Amino acid sequence: MADFINRVTAHFDELTKSHKEVANYFLYNLDKVAVGTLEDLAGLVGVSTTTVIRFARQLGYAGFTELQKDAQNIVLNKDSLPGQTDGEPGKEKVNSRLAASFERDIRNIENTMKDLKEEELDRAVALMQSADSLYIMSMRMGFSLSYYAFASWGRIRKNLHLIRFTGMEYPEEMVSMKRGDVCVVFAFPRFTSLAIHLLEWMKKKQIKVILITSATFAAAREYAEIVLPCRVKTASYQNSHVAPICLINYFTMALTAENYDEAAELLRDTEELLGPGFYIGN
Repeated sequence: MADFINRVTAHFDELTKSHKEVANYFLYNLDKVAVGTLEDLAGLVGVSTTTVIRFARQLGYAGFTELQKDAQNIVLNKDSLPGQTDGEPGKEKVNSRLAASFERDIRNIENTMKDLKEEELDRAVALMQSADSLYIMSMRMGFSLSYYAFASWGRIRKNLHLIRFTGMEYPEEMVSMKRGDVCVVFAFPRFTSLAIHLLEWMKKKQIKVILITSATFAAAREYAEIVLPCRVKTASYQNSHVAPICLINYFTMALTAENYDEAAELLRDTEELLGPGFYIGN
């Protein structure tokens, strides 16, 4: 399935503005790409047919027809949510399902490690350290990642803010963002147009974004200072957040090491604030 998506991701930074418009539309409308004519699709995007053909060739296709065949293969092999599961309950041994689930998560971690670049991780840590205020944001199910990051980093860094965006409500906390701030954004399928809008808004306000996302969110790369890819593939309808959690743990370790004295002081202050007897056991 991922050949078209991988090609867009690999070439996105070198695409022209008009080619990026084609890429963004095609990524989120593959059903239409699979059955539409060249003329109709060019009209929907608002570009010429020549632009669409050149976009296909920029991705390494011989032309639009070859790109469309790739889109058709994606659509034909795409399951509905119930069809994405591993079969009906009880038809597989529990230990087999357990092994398959764990093995897929292990592959997600291994492939994420291969995708991540050390220099980008170092840049991300430096941005998080130097930010006047550090914000953390995600949407819907991804909020669990935001909260885990907030709970982990809030004990070792000052001026950390969690944008509480569990549904589609207005994120009031973002109004306080200013130039010099950094926002760590977790964004995984299924994506919404609102996510693009918020990223556009932060770019306009000169807020630097560290985007932790999957390869399919190539459309948002132009709005982020740093993009860190994470694999979240799973055998069920729900994304696996194992690899992003590992990345959060890495940042916890890196931020502590980079500013050990402040982290140690904050941890001591937290223990004093909570008082003796707050925790039971270790």
